Amino acid sequence: MYRLRNLLFASLSLATVSGHAATEINYWLWDVLQLPAYQAAAAAFEKANPDIKVKITQTSWGDYWTTLSTGFVSGTAPDVFTDHLSRYPEFVANELLVDIGPLIKRDKVPTDVYLGGLYELWGKEGKQYGLPKDWDTIAIIYNKAMLEKAGVDPKELNDLTWNPKEEELSAN
Repeated sequence: MYRLRNLLFASLSLATVSGHAATEINYWLWDVLQLPAYQAAAAAFEKANPDIKVKITQTSWGDYWTTLSTGFVSGTAPDVFTDHLSRYPEFVANELLVDIGPLIKRDKVPTDVYLGGLYELWGKEGKQYGLPKDWDTIAIIYNKAMLEKAGVDPKELNDLTWNPKEEELSAN
């Protein structure tokens, strides 16, 4: 009887342990070159937080946005994903992003570590929808002779816009 009791106790203990599923966070990104760094960061995070598993899914840029949109519609979107400033206004307009501002305040996440203005780019109307993960520069280089031949004044290039207006995005 003593052995049976111990066996039963051990079985219940294991059932309790195995019944307590670890939390899994699904993270999606498009850049295969950044994948190893994200995997290393996830491994370090999991080591420090053994009850949380990070599942990383990498999809090529060409398929990423369609897969993400399909995930939003079907309810299989990731918990966290790499976003892009050209896509972000559409997600805000469609109310697909969560305001993480209260979490940033609660956890005292320092926002002054970002280059001036980067943090603010991910906020709108008092809500914060993301944090910068990196930044890049965009430049335009032109052949002066070809521009002159086409009758384009180089000063006209100063007024180019890189992203569609929010009104255009929300109308589509």
